[in-house]
Amino acid sequence: MSEKEGWEVVVPQKSDGRDGRWMWGKEKCYKEIYRLVPRFVKKRQEYDIDIKDYLERDNSERNTKRKTIWMDKEINNQNGTTELKALLGGEYADYPKPSKYINMILSFADAQDCIVLDFFGGSATTADSVMQHCTSERNCSFVLVQLPFNLKDRLENCDASKKKTIENTINWLESLGHPTTYDYVGFERIKRSAKKIHDENPLFAGDLGFKHYTLEEPKEDALLQMERFDPSNDLLTTLEVKDFGLETVLRTWLVADGYGLTDDAEEVMLGNYKAYWKGDHIYMINSDCDFDESSIAALMDKYNGEPFSPHNIVIFGYSFGFTHREELQKNLRTLKEGNKTLTVNIDVRY
Repeated sequence: MSEKEGWEVVVPQKSDGRDGRWMWGKEKCYKEIYRLVPRFVKKRQEYDIDIKDYLERDNSERNTKRKTIWMDKEINNQNGTTELKALLGGEYADYPKPSKYINMILSFADAQDCIVLDFFGGSATTADSVMQHCTSERNCSFVLVQLPFNLKDRLENCDASKKKTIENTINWLESLGHPTTYDYVGFERIKRSAKKIHDENPLFAGDLGFKHYTLEEPKEDALLQMERFDPSNDLLTTLEVKDFGLETVLRTWLVADGYGLTDDAEEVMLGNYKAYWKGDHIYMINSDCDFDESSIAALMDKYNGEPFSPHNIVIFGYSFGFTHREELQKNLRTLKEGNKTLTVNIDVRY
């Protein structure tokens, strides 16, 4: 810039008096002169130039660079213990991480429209943190995995220092009517966290619900029977829906068909038989002992009269005998002949 009368000349110098150089060139100085601020340095008895830095730039808020080591007091384990004790009413977990810590990670990753997976669910700090994170207009969900070890077995082999905590946790879970496996500590924490977040954010309309699944060992001969199963012979297997679990089968199919983990199917009565309807699928999972001619007639009536048009009838192969499947196929062929625009497929799954 050109020197003018009454102006002070500021030259780039280092703090020890050596010559330096400016960070910006002349063109950038002209362009962003509003950010340049003169400052008198008493120690050197001369002026220097500072640069204003704004939190918002280019219509968005800038982030600060994250530290390599996080030593913030609010993310130590003691705060995690205090937080969980206030929520659950007692100390039922060893060294739980504070939700502030997980929230810092989510913020650092700018997590939105994503699924957060934690293979070590523990006391469900991750679930709590993700739900808190979503109150800031994020659309995240969580999947937690936790070994369902039994606390009563753990009590028999624990150190004396942990015995009291485990005993209190067992008594607490039993008072709530829960099994004494550790996954139910996280289960209860998620329920209470969701209520707390809802109460503190009454205008928040996001989904704070969750599903809890457990893995069960199949019967000893179940896999062998599945391998030997012949759909054309009803007498070769004793497998039935209770060996897998109705909810397990239904939820597995809902996920496979694109309906997700949280949407539920509507119960549909076909005579005395209960089926489940969601979108473009009707699921027949229950045993066919209640499925008869009236059930087939009720299904045909729905297709003919009601606003009911799922294109896929999904049958649980272990629940439906060959005869009933053939009767259903025959009636659907008749239905299609009367309505050429109707497209319905029977999908037998195992």
